[in-house]
Amino acid sequence: PLHPDEIRHFLNLCPELSLGWFEEGRLVAFIIGSLW
Repeated sequence: PLHPDEIRHFLNLCPELSLGWFEEGRLVAFIIGSLW
């Protein structure tokens, strides 16, 4: 399961990079890939 706090923590680490990924929908794929 993915927790909002984990996503928020990642966004705080890489705000600019994560925003770029969100535009292409890659952030979710990256998080899921890291979990699986």
